[in-house]
Amino acid sequence: MNKFLTILWIIIVAGSIFLAFNLFEPESGGENRQITENSDSKKPEILSQSTTELLQRGEKNLKNNEPTQAKKAFTTALKRTPNSTTLKLALARAHLNSREIEEAQKIIWQLNDQNSEVKYYKGIILILYKELDKAKNIFQELATTKLADKSQKFIDAFTTFSYYSEADQEFLTLLLAKAMTDNGEFAAAIPIIFDILVTKNNYRDAWIVLGYAYLNTGKTKDAIDAFSQAEALAANKPETLFFLGLAHAANNEIDKAIKYIEKADQAGYEPKDQIQLKLGDLYLLKDEFKKAAQKYQEVIALNHQSIDIFVRTVWLHIEKTGNLQEAAKVALQSIKYHPQKAMAYNLAGWAYTALGDYGNAKKNLEKALSLDDKFDIAHLNLGWLYEKKGNIKLAQEYYKRAYILGKKNSIGKLAAIRFNNLQINVSKP
Repeated sequence: MNKFLTILWIIIVAGSIFLAFNLFEPESGGENRQITENSDSKKPEILSQSTTELLQRGEKNLKNNEPTQAKKAFTTALKRTPNSTTLKLALARAHLNSREIEEAQKIIWQLNDQNSEVKYYKGIILILYKELDKAKNIFQELATTKLADKSQKFIDAFTTFSYYSEADQEFLTLLLAKAMTDNGEFAAAIPIIFDILVTKNNYRDAWIVLGYAYLNTGKTKDAIDAFSQAEALAANKPETLFFLGLAHAANNEIDKAIKYIEKADQAGYEPKDQIQLKLGDLYLLKDEFKKAAQKYQEVIALNHQSIDIFVRTVWLHIEKTGNLQEAAKVALQSIKYHPQKAMAYNLAGWAYTALGDYGNAKKNLEKALSLDDKFDIAHLNLGWLYEKKGNIKLAQEYYKRAYILGKKNSIGKLAAIRFNNLQINVSKP
């Protein structure tokens, strides 16, 4: 298991958790809409292959929190296609991710705001310039476009603020900052949180939102500092402790991460399954496989909605703990809770093959392929089954299918290795 991927699990799941906890009440002492396309629903811009590659590279840079590289890619692409709204908007987003608000504003204000995405970012920039009424009007205008869901988060922020007649302006600003983080505009949220903290340095919720924005822009040490400030203002708050754990994990301080997440659990953090999931991830990073498997099984007991947790647990028991009976037990649970998913039967086939129960293994793997005949990993495991049975010809056939279906992914690469190993062994005199 790639440790980098485990770190990604830790960060990715944080988003849904953050939405769940009740962060906002002013410190004192929506309606569902039908989505329709507006006038910007035209044929997409056609870019040359090289320009498209630059656009894709820049988008990847933005996803990896590399706005400087993104700007270079988008700028180069614009030299080739200077009138592209798509590229200009991408460059403006890269400036926002660098917190270069004025540069982003110059680009956005030159574009046609009949395009809903242009209008959306115009609304964000207006918030950054504290022109809140104009921003509110823009998001209301976007309520029937493809960006209705994102715009609604800002509308909800204004609506929530209106419920509290005595709330100060910092409360509205914080609600808008959280709307930005909910929409993935993490870098844009940071400067307006700074504005709050300049005048109200003891605002715990502002420190939490700031830490979360830092965490999602790859600034892990800054995230730790922000969450630590929140902890100093109100000790033993479960949400603060939980996010401190995530920040330490992202900073590769695994023991500290475990300490804070366990403290969050003791302080009553909900949902409990997310505590066990994070602890499982962290123990996996420490190569403490039995503890990791135990935590994942605790997750399953609390919440069995995701097939992924069954995959992790079966993998651990087969590849790391050697507890094959437990692997089969968990795999059968996955079929109970996910009877229509090919992966569940694949897990059972994999576990039974490891146990040497080839009859049940074959039955389950064939069931997986009846649900998805292009399921690369089921072909891989059938190859392993036949290899263990000594049927080299059939094993190679299934490895070949897994390789073709998996293309260049990890399954395809593993299938190629196993195929070639069998080929070498067959070729030996």
